[in-house]
Amino acid sequence: MKKQTNNSCDLVLLRLIALSLVGICIHPSYITLGAYLLLSFIVIVMNPTLGYCIWIMSYSFYYTLGDVLNFQPHYIFFGLMFFSMLMQLFRDKLNKLSSGLIMFFLSFIVIAAISTLTSRDISYSIAPLMLVIQIAVLFILVESTLKSDKKIFRLFNYSMLLAVIATFVVLLINGDILGAGRIGIGGNVKKVANIVTPTILILTLQMYDKKSMYYPEKYSLPKLGVFLISSILLLIFTVSRGPILAIAISIIFVLLIHRNRIFNKKDYIKFVIVIALFILVIALLLPFINSSITNNELERLYKDKWSENPRWDIWLGALSELEGSEFLWGAGLGLYQTLELISGHNYYAHSVYFDTLVTAGSIELLLLISFLGYHFRLIIKNKNLYGTGILTLIIVTYSTHGSMTGSQEFWVMCACVVASNQIDWKE
Repeated sequence: MKKQTNNSCDLVLLRLIALSLVGICIHPSYITLGAYLLLSFIVIVMNPTLGYCIWIMSYSFYYTLGDVLNFQPHYIFFGLMFFSMLMQLFRDKLNKLSSGLIMFFLSFIVIAAISTLTSRDISYSIAPLMLVIQIAVLFILVESTLKSDKKIFRLFNYSMLLAVIATFVVLLINGDILGAGRIGIGGNVKKVANIVTPTILILTLQMYDKKSMYYPEKYSLPKLGVFLISSILLLIFTVSRGPILAIAISIIFVLLIHRNRIFNKKDYIKFVIVIALFILVIALLLPFINSSITNNELERLYKDKWSENPRWDIWLGALSELEGSEFLWGAGLGLYQTLELISGHNYYAHSVYFDTLVTAGSIELLLLISFLGYHFRLIIKNKNLYGTGILTLIIVTYSTHGSMTGSQEFWVMCACVVASNQIDWKE
């Protein structure tokens, strides 16, 4: 009974955090921001591990929080994470840290430091170096916390679902849906898409992996269906091509690789029927969505529009500006857009991997790729559905957008993958 009570209390606390984020979006002010921070402080004191849940839930609202703060909210998020760690230490509940991850990130930080010392503009690269250190600490703490208890992991998954629900609530209350074009929070669609896609994946796994429980509560099939359709619609509203392509590839890959675990012969028919119904519902809604909600922005998904994507020019332009040893150590952390301007463009990297290559060098990129490859092999070996789906999702998603230090959700989701190898999702 006590465990059930604690679980219910945690769910209520996370829902209150979601409501406070809705409040900031509806009435952005220091008062609503203060209420969010005070509530986060209280929640973390009550249960320090929920600090990481607050972190991932808040990330969809990154730019709204930034507008109220008048500076990048990286530092607020780092404060939440650091306070969670201190409270865990205070309660003697900080989980065992992975020596392998510590060695990986020490190597990653050393190379990033060399890149900073050899940077074209050292003063500009110092702040991104601090972000690399912050990312390392965040990754190690999230991984150690999630792998310690599947109940915490389930709450983490639930927090992403809450972020999706809260986003829908904000859009409905503010009346930002009809005729809005590409829909995002705080004027940005990517942060929303980056939280919606793992939610879609986890909901799909929950529908078909009957032996496992990915959320702290059991949901009926109709309820899962409502959550899933709503999440898919929100992703379509963002008209974010990379995440849309990534989630399709991830779900198909998981269902193909692990089909014998998920399906029996009867389930194949059920699967085909459900997928057909989903496609039918979405297809029927697309004309309305395109004309009344996205202002014909869905035309970006047409085949002939993909050729207009400037990413190859963005990537090759920055690469062409590297000289000599910069191919090894990079031009300097945070300097991607500087090289872009020299090459005649004005874009950020639009790829975690190209940003790593250009700013931190080929050695850093090789280290990152080796890390991802090792864990991809491990999750396949362990028949880890969750890890397979999430890692496939982030590999594909962040190949076409994001940056090494600007996309902290990339690293947090990687931490989820590593932690998931230690989790048995059965009830």
